[in-house]
Amino acid sequence: FPVTITNGGVVQAIELKFNLERNELYFNKSGELFLFNDPVSSFRIKTKDDNPSSETLFRSGYPVHGKFSKETFYEVIADGAKFQLVNYRYTYASDIYVYGSTGTKKKFTPAEELYVYDVAFGRMTKIKRSQAAIEEALPDLRAKIGQISSAHKLKLKSDQDLKRLFELLNN
Repeated sequence: FPVTITNGGVVQAIELKFNLERNELYFNKSGELFLFNDPVSSFRIKTKDDNPSSETLFRSGYPVHGKFSKETFYEVIADGAKFQLVNYRYTYASDIYVYGSTGTKKKFTPAEELYVYDVAFGRMTKIKRSQAAIEEALPDLRAKIGQISSAHKLKLKSDQDLKRLFELLNN
């Protein structure tokens, strides 16, 4: 899958690894992992299932907000000219105590933060997987969001439902 560099270059035919704990992209060369020298603007990776067309797009370059910089990678769930739905996926490590053992084990827990990116205003708004949260993030579209959700029976809990809503909002 191609990797797009911020300066416009494209790198292809390399094996990628994405570290969710550190939000870093690596490439594999002769069995060793390396960081890219130039800033990466987007990349696609194959997801775990066996479907060959199953891939996930990650992109950086979104506005600086909170603890996130322009180099932070977000999974793009829905891409559009007006609104984009992006997901900051990460893992965090915690120590767990094993009964009957003297030591601890590291446990990596996956987590996510969803954001609506309003292209016109260049603004990121954190949301939850609910109609109310999306309506709060996009108050001018409250009625349209309600109509789309009802007409298409969208529960807005899954990535597929959220993607469908944002595809229709971008039309």
